[in-house]
Amino acid sequence: MLEHPSWCDPRLCDTDPGVSIEHRETPITWQLVGDDATVTLGLARIDGIDIPNVGTLLLNLGLETITGPAEVDLTPADARLLGAALISRAERAEQYLLARRAAGTG
Repeated sequence: MLEHPSWCDPRLCDTDPGVSIEHRETPITWQLVGDDATVTLGLARIDGIDIPNVGTLLLNLGLETITGPAEVDLTPADARLLGAALISRAERAEQYLLARRAAGTG
C-alpha cells in the first residue's frame, strides 16, 4: 500500500505505478491584485525515480494567467532567496511611491 507523508493530499499526487509518485500538498492560492493571474504555493516531493532532487521536499510555485499555467519547483534555499528578492523589490517600489507622493508627482 502507498504511504503518503502527513502533509500530502493524496488527491493531488501524480502517480506512475511502479515508477514514481509526486506527493503534493493542498497549495496556498491567491489572486493577484495587479494582474489577471493566480499564484499557488505548496510542498512537493518526488519518490521512486532516479532524478535530481528525488526524495527532497521542494516548494512548488505556480502561476496561472490567461496565456496558460507555468510552475517551478524550488529548494528551500531558492524559496528563501526568492522571498528576500520579492521583499527587497516591494520595499524599493514603496519607497519610490512615497518619494513621488512627497514631491507631489504621484
